[in-house]
Amino acid sequence: MIYGYAQLGEDNEALKLFKQALYAGMDVNDFTFSSVIRVCGDCTLLELGKQIHGMCFKTSFNSSSFVGSSLVSMYSRCGIIEEAYTVFHEVPLRDRGHARSKEIYEKLEELGEEMEKAGYVADTSFVLRAVGGEEKQQTIRYHSERIAIAFALIVFPHNDRPLRIMKNLRVCGDCHTAIKFMSKCSGRVIIVRDNNRFHRFEDGKCSCGDYW
Repeated sequence: MIYGYAQLGEDNEALKLFKQALYAGMDVNDFTFSSVIRVCGDCTLLELGKQIHGMCFKTSFNSSSFVGSSLVSMYSRCGIIEEAYTVFHEVPLRDRGHARSKEIYEKLEELGEEMEKAGYVADTSFVLRAVGGEEKQQTIRYHSERIAIAFALIVFPHNDRPLRIMKNLRVCGDCHTAIKFMSKCSGRVIIVRDNNRFHRFEDGKCSCGDYW
């Protein structure tokens, strides 16, 4: 019934029935969790979605491909792209997961070529590992925020909405430069929140004035 309400767009009824099922101590399977998470995504109920995500961990349904697919959709719709990307890689999303992963890296390569034509040169001094020059280039190219941006560009193509990325650590200097080029080449506004401040990248410039 919860699935039926969700499919019909009766979001409040689906959530009400889900709460009643929990209060009654009824068993809730991964298919039901998936339906409710999709409702949270459709209504951009991020906090409720996070709570249900936590419940999925407690009940070991977080590894379900149904739940994983719904979580990726929910976090993407709510603009939490890095979390969507994290779930995408942690949950086995069957063949679609592998196909989308290939698509993400192809997008990253395509964007990288456009950035280099626009004048971007990687600063590998931010790579701390003792590796060769070419490997340093590859390492810095695949920092999580860049992969998350490529993922967001695939999920929201030809869209005027800003891309929002959340990062627990301070964004490195080269990624800060790279994201400026990404914003210019993609024509999109990219908002990154690291552990120090919000950065709004637009048309090759950042709101922090390169002081962060």
